[in-house]
Parts: sequence; structure tokens; C-alpha cells
Amino acid sequence: MAQRPMLIVTVILCTAYIVSAQCPGICDCSSYNSRKEIRCGTRDLTSIPSNLPSDTQILRLEFNRIESISSTDLSRMVNLKRLTLYNNMISFIDTNAFAYQQDLEILNLKYNRIRFIHSQTFRNMQKLVELSLDNNLLQSFGNDTFNGLVKLNELEIDGNPLQSLPEGIFNGLTNLRLLDISNVVFEVIPSNLFDGLTSLETLKMNNVTQNGDHLFSSEFIFASVPTLITLEVRRNSLHCLPGSLAVLRALKFLQLSMNPLTCSNFTVLKHLQRLEELHMEDSGITTLSSNMFVGNTNLVFLLIEYSSLSTVEEGACVHRTQSTRRSVPLFQQHYYFARPRI
Repeated sequence: MAQRPMLIVTVILCTAYIVSAQCPGICDCSSYNSRKEIRCGTRDLTSIPSNLPSDTQILRLEFNRIESISSTDLSRMVNLKRLTLYNNMISFIDTNAFAYQQDLEILNLKYNRIRFIHSQTFRNMQKLVELSLDNNLLQSFGNDTFNGLVKLNELEIDGNPLQSLPEGIFNGLTNLRLLDISNVVFEVIPSNLFDGLTSLETLKMNNVTQNGDHLFSSEFIFASVPTLITLEVRRNSLHCLPGSLAVLRALKFLQLSMNPLTCSNFTVLKHLQRLEELHMEDSGITTLSSNMFVGNTNLVFLLIEYSSLSTVEEGACVHRTQSTRRSVPLFQQHYYFARPRI
């Protein structure tokens, strides 16, 4: 009986050694709620370590110098749920790089040097919820690049030198709620670009054109996404509010900053009766007319900082304070903040 405690201690020590051996010395490993996480970020790695535990569910490799992802780099890691590779130097991704990541939910590849993604690269990722490809060097996508990503909620492809997007690229993304295509240079937006995005709530289209009045003139551009709650169209050389906004009856947040907005016709706002927050800072707007916000009974925040605003007509606001920054109740419950250009 005297040997029994010694045997127990030996088993415990051996078990601890096995767990430790599975964690590469250059990384930190932990387990929380039965999810094994490997943190190898900011380690000056030039490639994905080959000795990572196969049961890893969260793998963090951000802020390294990794240049490529081969077909074998992740082939053993079939349990991955989250993979972060942002801020690396990745320029090549093999078509089969993610062939075994069928349970992956979050993939972050932002801020790399990716120039091309094969249309079959994401083919087995039916459980993917978030995909970040922003701020790379991508110049084009195939129209079937995102096929099969039926659970995708968030897609970010902004900050790439893309020259438009192909028709049908978002087909089948019926669960997508956030789409960021900012900085994609459009001459013409395909009339059916957003077809099928029946759940879309947030659309970011900042800096997509130098001729916004023409690009957004089509009355059908937002017709297929009437569920939008948030729309961002910063820096698009918009002189007038496009009539195409009128179909967005569910819209609550509208970002129009850094546009000229020199037209005096803002009648389209009356169709946005659920609008709660409106941003028009750094614009050329000069006047808040007495009937500008007729119908916008839910508007609670209006920002016009660093604009050319010089006139607030009687009836547009109830009260004004200070000449440089004003907090003004509109319809006795709304507020705007205005700081003029110096």
C-alpha cells in the first residue's frame, strides 16, 4: 500500500508533461470552456508552425511575417473554430489551404499582401460566420468565390484595389448582416449586386466613386436590401441626396460625411421615417431649412461638424446655444451638434 501514492504522483506528472509537450515553446497555450487556444501572435514567425496540437480550436498568428499558407500547413487542424492571421505578409494562399477546416467560424486575413484568391478556396467552410479580407492587394474576385458560405454574417473586403465586383458574387449569402465594400472603385454598380442579401442590416460603401451623383442615381441600387438599418456612404462626391435612398424605410443610421452636399433638396429624408442618427460632418451644407426634417420624428442625433453651415431657418430647430457648438432640440426631443469650418 505504501507504493500507491507514488504511482498516482507519477501518472499526474506524466500527464502534465504530455500537455506541455503539445504546446510549441514559441507559443502560449490555454484551454477555456473546453476550447483549446494557441497564441502565436507577434513571434516574428515566417511560416505556420508545424507542431501545433491537432485539437486546437482557436489559433492566433497575427502580427508575424508569414508569407504563405500551403495545402499542408493546416491540414491536421480539423477542429479549428477561429483563425486569425491579420497583419502578416501573406501573398499566396493555396487553393486547398482550408480544405480541412469545415468547422471554422471566424477567419481573419486582413492587412496582408494577398493578390489572388481562387474561387474554390472557401468551398468547405459552410459554418463560416465572419470573413475578413480587407486591406490586401486583391484586384478581382470570381463570382463564385463566396458560394456555399450559407452561414456568413460578416464580410469585409474593403481597402483592396478592386475595380468593381462581378454580378452574382453575393448570391446565396442569405444570412449576411454586415457587408463592407468601401474603397472598391465603381464606375457602374451592377443592378443586381445586392440581390439575395435578404438579411443585410449594415452596408458600408465609403469612398467608392468620384461621381456619386451618377453612381447612386439608379433607383434600383438599394431595392433588394430594404432591411438596411445602417448605411455608410462617406467621401463619394455626393452633391445631392440620391433618390435611391427612399426605399430604405427601415434605415436608422445614415453616414454622409465628407460629401459636398451642396444641393438644397433634401426631400428624400421624409421617406426615412425611422432614421435616428444622421451624419453630415465635413460637408458643404449651408442651410438647415424649416422643412428639412419633416417626417423624421425618430431623429435623435444630427452631426454637422466642420461643415459650411451658416443658416438655420426658423422652425428647423427650437433652441440654439453658443456660436461654435450648438446643442439644439429638434421637435422638442432631438439634438444636433454643429461646429463650423474655420
